[in-house]
Amino acid sequence: MSVNIGFIGFGLTGGSIAKAIHAAHPEYLISAYDLQKESLILAQQEGILDTVWDENNLRFDQCDFLFLCAPTECNCAYLKYLREDIIGTDCILTDVGNTKATIHREIDRVSLTANFIGGHPLFYKALSGYSHSMPDFICQAPYYILTPSEDVSFHKLSVFTELISSLGTVPLVLTPQEHDYTLAGVSHLPHLLESAYVAMLQRLDTKEHRLRNLMPRRPLSFDGNSSSWQQTCMENAPYISNILDEYIRSLIQLRCQLDQQDERSVFQLFEQSPPPLP
Repeated sequence: MSVNIGFIGFGLTGGSIAKAIHAAHPEYLISAYDLQKESLILAQQEGILDTVWDENNLRFDQCDFLFLCAPTECNCAYLKYLREDIIGTDCILTDVGNTKATIHREIDRVSLTANFIGGHPLFYKALSGYSHSMPDFICQAPYYILTPSEDVSFHKLSVFTELISSLGTVPLVLTPQEHDYTLAGVSHLPHLLESAYVAMLQRLDTKEHRLRNLMPRRPLSFDGNSSSWQQTCMENAPYISNILDEYIRSLIQLRCQLDQQDERSVFQLFEQSPPPLP
């Protein structure tokens, strides 16, 4: 019996997951819908997609797995079309957003908690769009975070975990709250701080842009989509603000240590920090 996998949204993340699934399970049938029809045509020409959906032919009832890979607000808007009688009781519904509180609230509102397992592949990306997608993006992800709804069965979670593991990445199960707090600390706040720091250097840089030109490039996890990151930070603002308070306190402490020439504390700060990634 064939396995049918559907995608709503088919950019870098959706395309990379589809390519990884196709590489690991070439017998699976993959379908997708996206506003960018060129991406779907290219994926079909490459043999990744078996079926291209359009607005009048979204065959959700055939899906064993359905990935929501559009921006969070778009994924939430699509949910009104995905009642349980449309996608079927056995369908596993998932997303790839980098915040989870909003989507889980909407899933609860439309009564799809028995189907939904939130997902977030933690791979680094410097570009966007299907044309830059590669299965290696998923294979190189250190973790693929899963945030199952409270009503989803252990069987569904086991089936989805097995699929994710087969792609070469490591599933990590968290609550939506644990996910958003963790990502606020390791991703969302660092991007905000770096952007704020670069803006500060630009204000101070009054001589031939020397400070700005010496700044390292943004980390690979920043894909250049300012609108997407703005939405992410607004959605996760409470957790980001909480961690930012702690960071501000640590900066004040560091300033005092520097002002007081506290060499021992500054040395310990460097000693306690892990070495930079190669």
